[in-house]
Amino acid sequence: YVIAGARRSLDGTLAGFAVALAIGLGLGFAPFAALGAALVFTAVDAYPVKPDDNFWIPVAFSAALFLLGRL
Repeated sequence: YVIAGARRSLDGTLAGFAVALAIGLGLGFAPFAALGAALVFTAVDAYPVKPDDNFWIPVAFSAALFLLGRL
């Protein structure tokens, strides 16, 4: 699929979501926090964030885990 001119693959998106969810759960976060952070990971991975999504993906994922883990 294409988002904002960038080609993405569905299998890559699903794999990224699964890995992010597994990381959140593996680190001991509540399922709600892990799921929310995995969704944030997937959104930032799917949409090409400038200047480089490889910088923003771990920042957004970590921030989401931190914030949702405090709920």
